[in-house]
Amino acid sequence: MGILDSLKKLLAPSARDERSDLERKLRTAQNDPQLRQKYAMVLLRRGEITGGLSELAKAGELYEKGGFATKGIAVIRQILKYDPANLDARKRLIGLLALEGLSGDAQHELEKTAEHA
Repeated sequence: MGILDSLKKLLAPSARDERSDLERKLRTAQNDPQLRQKYAMVLLRRGEITGGLSELAKAGELYEKGGFATKGIAVIRQILKYDPANLDARKRLIGLLALEGLSGDAQHELEKTAEHA
């Protein structure tokens, strides 16, 4: 590890500081999907899978409601990365893909869901 890497590590906020900072920001900006997504990733990195997935689901819903379906799709894919058997997330993904006119992708996801059922 070089000197630059050591300095970055020393100056970087700890995971606890980052979590506390994001929690504080979320209290004032509860409907910020990007902030929720960042918070979810912190939780997931710490091994708090249930909390992280819950926050990702909220972020995805906020992106959808805000008209950012593509970002909602990306968040749902993150959820499925950690929880491939999540049927609700799969349904939402299929719906969003169809809504975005990605019928081939929606069909593929539908087939994958049928295989897992």
